[in-house]
Amino acid sequence: MVDGLMTNGMMADGGVQAYHNESMVQEAVYQTAGGSAETMTSGLNMNLVPKDGGNRFAGGAKLTKSPSSWQGDNLTQDLRDLGVGAVDSIANFYEWNVEQGGPILKDKVWFFAAFRKARYDKPIANTFVTPEGVAFNQGFIQCRDNPGSCEQGVSDEKMDNPVGRLTWQMSQSSKISAYMDRAMRFRGHAMGAGDDPLTASVVWNTPTFSTGSIKYTSTLSPSLLFEAGFSGNRERYDNLYQPGILAERLTPAWYQNVRKEDVSLGTEWNAPSAQLGNYPDRYYLMSAISYVTGAHNVKVGVYDSFGKYPRYNNANADLYQGYQNGQAFRVTVLNTPLRVQENLDANLGLYAQDSWRLNKLTLNYGLRYDYVKQRIVGQEAQIGRFAASPAYDDIVLPPSASRGRSSSRSRAFIRCPGTASTSAPRGSRSTATPWARRRCSMRCSPGAPGLIARTASRLISSSTRPWISRARCSRRA
Repeated sequence: MVDGLMTNGMMADGGVQAYHNESMVQEAVYQTAGGSAETMTSGLNMNLVPKDGGNRFAGGAKLTKSPSSWQGDNLTQDLRDLGVGAVDSIANFYEWNVEQGGPILKDKVWFFAAFRKARYDKPIANTFVTPEGVAFNQGFIQCRDNPGSCEQGVSDEKMDNPVGRLTWQMSQSSKISAYMDRAMRFRGHAMGAGDDPLTASVVWNTPTFSTGSIKYTSTLSPSLLFEAGFSGNRERYDNLYQPGILAERLTPAWYQNVRKEDVSLGTEWNAPSAQLGNYPDRYYLMSAISYVTGAHNVKVGVYDSFGKYPRYNNANADLYQGYQNGQAFRVTVLNTPLRVQENLDANLGLYAQDSWRLNKLTLNYGLRYDYVKQRIVGQEAQIGRFAASPAYDDIVLPPSASRGRSSSRSRAFIRCPGTASTSAPRGSRSTATPWARRRCSMRCSPGAPGLIARTASRLISSSTRPWISRARCSRRA
């Protein structure tokens, strides 16, 4: 929370946190136990109290840098014997932050602003820019077995993080404050050990991780405080292929630019995992009245949270190729392309609580009511190379919230090679053409007639199958 207003996003049920500029924080309050009825969730709760500015101009700046020459090297002979040719390190790290606050109108309007810029360049263990004209795995072995002979792959990351806050003292008893904090983060080559930096690394693009709020507080009497506020969290998060790798669907390049991995060498090249995009928005409204006396601290309030979470997954060829010591042995087929959206229609909470002090004893008690309503937004049929998600209507949760609505469509009837069925649910598209393009190895895999999914799916899923040669497939046919 910031200033008592929630800033969690929708990803991972709020588990993915925003990047706040720490320069805006006056103090941080942590609640580790003894949660009250006001608390939405159990466990650790944190509230950041932001700086307002004030009647005096004040600012500051800080710079942090770690030169590469300060970095140690723990590439020991034991690690080399285990097949490690390069270790994680920090090649370049710096971060600077400037802040300024002060009055716009003395005793009336104040401002606070800060800007952070950071750069992190991190060489990744066992990643190499292999020699040109050499097959990747062959070049990887050459680089690994001759430490220092090849340029190491670097995960380059940068972030710009501006924040601004305005406070208006409307009267002696009333105040309005608002802030906006935005983190613009970019990683040019996100990867793991064994990945080809040029083709298997991911462009991690987050042009917006933003939070903001507006809050009104009024002291109605020496014992009575009124609060009302609105906050939001907006995130735009993409994992993309390197330029030139993503290909138009069903073209020769789409089949060729497929992710390849060798499980014996621990390498990955040609393309990374499926592209993905996450675009969650979450908003929060609250209002509360507090009554404070010497013995009692009573608070009654209401809040609601709502938002939407669209996302997608996409991969060249809708599969990954698996090798073992250079020999093809399996494929992993995906249910891509996949585009879904979930909405949080209501996350309503009503609460009343009291903290009663009796000499050295404090009693905390309260009542709370919660109501949650969410939905999976209906969509048209989505047809991939190995999976089909049929058209379906909105799926409302809890089910009682959708009483009287037509049931969601969840069955699909797809034409596969050698079958005559062509029926499909209302609103779906013809599915014959994509299925005709499946490779022979997919058609004759045991127990896998073609589909990995015939029901509506909200998550990317996969099925691993043996790689069967065309000759074996022809004999079995």
